[in-house]
Amino acid sequence: MDFCYYFFFIIIYSAKMFGLYDGQMAFYLFLAIGLAFYAMKMMSTEMTISEFIVAAALMIMGLMVYLASGEKGLLLCMAVVTGAKNIDHVKLFKLLAFVGGILFLLMTLLTSLGLIGDNHHITEKFGLGQLLRRDFGQPASNVTHTVYFVIVSLVIFLYGNGRHLIRLSLLLMIINAYLFTYTLSVTGGMSVTFLLILNYLAYKVGQVTNKIGVKVFFNVAYFLLMVFSILLPICVKGRTYDILNKLLNHRMEYGRYYLLNERLSFFGRRFSPVSNTNMYLDNSYLYLFLQLGIITFGVMILILFLTLNGIIRANDKASLIMFVAYSFIGLSDPFLFNTSFKNMTLVLVGKYLYDYLGRLSQGKKIIFLPMEAIMKKNVVKKNMERLIRFFDCIALAIRSLAEYIDKHINMVLTIFIVIPLIGMLCYRALPGLFDISLLAEGDRLIYQYELIVQNNHFINLSLCILRTGILDGVILSIIVVIGRYMYDRCCRQNSKE
Repeated sequence: MDFCYYFFFIIIYSAKMFGLYDGQMAFYLFLAIGLAFYAMKMMSTEMTISEFIVAAALMIMGLMVYLASGEKGLLLCMAVVTGAKNIDHVKLFKLLAFVGGILFLLMTLLTSLGLIGDNHHITEKFGLGQLLRRDFGQPASNVTHTVYFVIVSLVIFLYGNGRHLIRLSLLLMIINAYLFTYTLSVTGGMSVTFLLILNYLAYKVGQVTNKIGVKVFFNVAYFLLMVFSILLPICVKGRTYDILNKLLNHRMEYGRYYLLNERLSFFGRRFSPVSNTNMYLDNSYLYLFLQLGIITFGVMILILFLTLNGIIRANDKASLIMFVAYSFIGLSDPFLFNTSFKNMTLVLVGKYLYDYLGRLSQGKKIIFLPMEAIMKKNVVKKNMERLIRFFDCIALAIRSLAEYIDKHINMVLTIFIVIPLIGMLCYRALPGLFDISLLAEGDRLIYQYELIVQNNHFINLSLCILRTGILDGVILSIIVVIGRYMYDRCCRQNSKE
């Protein structure tokens, strides 16, 4: 019943795409439904004794961390890892890229049209005074850009090694720049840029024959990355500390505070309240080490190193790119191990962990809910066949659209450059369009509500006008590309007839 894992993942993933978060009743509802599918997947999966013991131990560890710290994230992460046995991760990533892209676009439209309220806040950046940042329904603008990073990582994993590598990267980078005009998220924009550059360099380097050298390099680099991420806030001082702290948006300051004021624990602990509500651990490894406990840290680092070496052994370049990119992004975001449910590398962790356990043990296997007994029932069998057909149809649609974009990448790239540029120039020449554009309603509501930014009237209104022109162009570009795809497909079918 592998489809149960797909449902588990997609249901909770969709909740995060909708901007739901821990503490909301709606999120708990999605979580309960998703975990019910996870339970069915685990009960119907055949495992060796060693696999069962490891899976149970990881889930118990997640539960102990929750009881000690109140943090549910690790328990959810362990569900992703332990449920990944026998899962086709490529098929899962295709479904997630499709669902994520559709829901991200939907939230953009709903918030831009003003049909649902949009989160926003004011920041001072780039020496331009107080600026409005939009969140597109997510809890924060940084989260909005992280959502886009996840979608880009899935697209790069699936299609980032094709003959149109540069053009695809340029297209994703253009959308990244468009999104930045709304979120103003420097770390988010840099994350996507880093991933695209990393992918380009990885495939331009070609095949590396010295596997031992590669293994040593990545293991040492990953070890140093984690050590520096934990020790840097308390080891660096003086002018260097001030520069890094400003560059990292106070992350050094906040990390230093928690390292000096919170004691270590085995399975995590609840932190003491702080007066500054913005003071939180924005580093996945520091969060894992301090908030979730040193035993948890040790276990997670062990299985992460197992995964890294499994990826290198299998010469799985796409997985290695994803693993490296998420590892670096974890330095400035805690989403690797919390309830954000955006760490796609956990699926790879599950895959390579079970591969490793499978090589260690080929003993007796156990199963709690035999598939044979279930599949004998006609009702279940028919529903299973429908679900399989449903997933296959989505996968086929994704593959067909991806092949079309790959074949007509020059046309698609031109559309996504020219139309948004024309939209931006039209709004610049005719600012009155901002007052009547449907997609500007979200910006208009926020701008009128936030009187404080009207002190910086020219820059904020200009930003609102320009990004509305760009958004109009992006939406129109998507409609044009999909419309052209549907038209060409209909023409091909008619010609066959």
